[in-house]
Amino acid sequence: MMVELFDYQRKALQEVNASLDEHRRVVLQMPTGSGKTVTAAEFVRREAQKHVVWFICHRREIIRQASRAFSELGIRHGIIAPDAEKMRLGFAFDPTARVKIASIQTLANRVDEFDPPAVVVWDECHHIAADSWARLLARFPEAKHVGLTATPERLDGKGLVTWFPEMVLGPSIRQLIDKGRLAPYRMFAPTEPDMRSARIKLGDYLQADTERIMSAPVIIGDAVEHYKRAIPASRALVFATSVAASLAVVEQFGAEGIAAQHVDGTTPDEVRDEAISNLVAGKIKILSSYGVFTEGVDVPEVDAVILLRPTKSLQLYLQMIGRGLRYVPGKVLTIMDHAGLYHEHGLPDADWQWSLEGGARNRRVEAFRAGAERLRKCPNCKHVHVPAATCAQCGFDYPTGRYAEQFDGILIEVGAIPPGCETFSAFARHAGISRTGLRRLIAKGLPVVDGRYVATADGEGWLASNYSARKYQAVPEPIIGHISLAEFGRRFSISGTAVRGLAKRGLPLDRDGMVIIDDAARWLKENWNSIKRAPVDADRAEVLNKTDFARLAGISKTLLYRSISAGMPTTSNGWIRVQDGLDWLKVENRKYLPPRVRNPAEFETRTNFAKRIGVSQPMPAYWAKRGLPCAPNGWVHIQRGLEWVRDNTELVVPVEAWPPIHQEAAE
Repeated sequence: MMVELFDYQRKALQEVNASLDEHRRVVLQMPTGSGKTVTAAEFVRREAQKHVVWFICHRREIIRQASRAFSELGIRHGIIAPDAEKMRLGFAFDPTARVKIASIQTLANRVDEFDPPAVVVWDECHHIAADSWARLLARFPEAKHVGLTATPERLDGKGLVTWFPEMVLGPSIRQLIDKGRLAPYRMFAPTEPDMRSARIKLGDYLQADTERIMSAPVIIGDAVEHYKRAIPASRALVFATSVAASLAVVEQFGAEGIAAQHVDGTTPDEVRDEAISNLVAGKIKILSSYGVFTEGVDVPEVDAVILLRPTKSLQLYLQMIGRGLRYVPGKVLTIMDHAGLYHEHGLPDADWQWSLEGGARNRRVEAFRAGAERLRKCPNCKHVHVPAATCAQCGFDYPTGRYAEQFDGILIEVGAIPPGCETFSAFARHAGISRTGLRRLIAKGLPVVDGRYVATADGEGWLASNYSARKYQAVPEPIIGHISLAEFGRRFSISGTAVRGLAKRGLPLDRDGMVIIDDAARWLKENWNSIKRAPVDADRAEVLNKTDFARLAGISKTLLYRSISAGMPTTSNGWIRVQDGLDWLKVENRKYLPPRVRNPAEFETRTNFAKRIGVSQPMPAYWAKRGLPCAPNGWVHIQRGLEWVRDNTELVVPVEAWPPIHQEAAE
């Protein structure tokens, strides 16, 4: 059985076959919703007439989708995955078939049980850098390898050229929309979360931080409110930042009488399928998820996508939106971008410049800054669009004037501050709250206007109703002589951590936790020396803090802390009497002291010597066995050691490594 491919799919197959003849490894890039699986299935059907073909996936949803496509083409195939029998979709499971659809996790552990492939197709091949993927690819160097992906780059921005030397580019999202293969869309950004406090790990936001920010009632509440206002009764997919956040979304929609359901990676397959059927049939209006539906799920009937999951991954951004871009005649997808992803990535149909060499993200950022992809957000309806004098959604006419550059160079219109409102910074100063404290209050429900302003009267009323402590109230004239801990720290050049420690030790505060300036200043003068400086029971010339003592003794702070744990004597506040500390080290840890030679300054530890010449730490120990000049305790004589390295190794000693009085030795 043959399937009728579209012209762009036929062209892609022709280019893939031509590239395989020359390179044997090629990436096929096609946007989400363009029919990658169908195109790959036709490629597999042709190759399976002569060869053993493996189609490798990493998710159960993709395995099921591929099996469905292969079944429709009449391709005999077996499935290598846990519970493989449960994945049959109307086609007999055939373990002897030439074609195998395989879970990467299962195949990696059972690869020797099957006939080696002549052709391997890698779905979502941007994961190829993972150890299990890369090892499996390297195991079959003579096979032809085809990688499928919508976004041929890794999250860290690096390319795939190490594994695939050639790439075939399919049509762009804009071209597919124009051809009627993907649905047109309109994009709104009602709220813009402040992600500045979110930490980044492995190239993306830390989940705990995104959950904290995006689970705020003001964010989820705004998502419900804008759904009711802009797209009531629409069938929407919600992408949440955690299971708990997704459940909170379902709860709030349900409280407003809007039928909603939650699914995640632990939800049984039959429950997920039922949830999708309920959404398609209109029995529920909201299907909220975490960790699923970003790959291998086609729901053309979806009317809207609600984004509540910030991410730096372009691949995840396009896949979330791609769930809703499937074409249905007359459909216009609505995208509610509460995660501010248009700031990070631009519009979904931007002209993405892909490269196997990597660096695509950096080039996109440069393009933003150069003005190639500047965006506007309509202040009236929140529609996000390319620059225009008028908003195409609501007809708002933009006033002429200046625009301010924000994240990644995207231009957002800056208008006059709404009457009766203040910027976040101005309101924080007015209320005597730090910016960090204000963000926390906003997360707890402090009302904001347009995501950037606070209505002064409403903000003061909310503070008065929710916080009795003076530091959280908008007091126009604070009590004279009372200031916050943060302000006290700034005045006296004390860190926030240190000033909070002083408060625990007795720094005078009033009942609301504010610092009484005059009393605190006197207390500080009387007690600061014993708290932060040398102990009062010792001559300051006899004692040093840990950092200074470690420097004097020529040891690391790590070793010093180990020595203290082992019994090195300290004063009541943790400082060290110099002579007692040195005497203890001489007895207990003599090998860590500078060598007993005429001029100890001419020696240094092996670790420091390795850093001096830019080699790994074990090298000086290896050289010492071959004659590197060292003192009895193992420390290296700097001058003679450098001369030995120069004369006995192929290493070029950097000029700056030589002691100043011996620079001529570098010649």
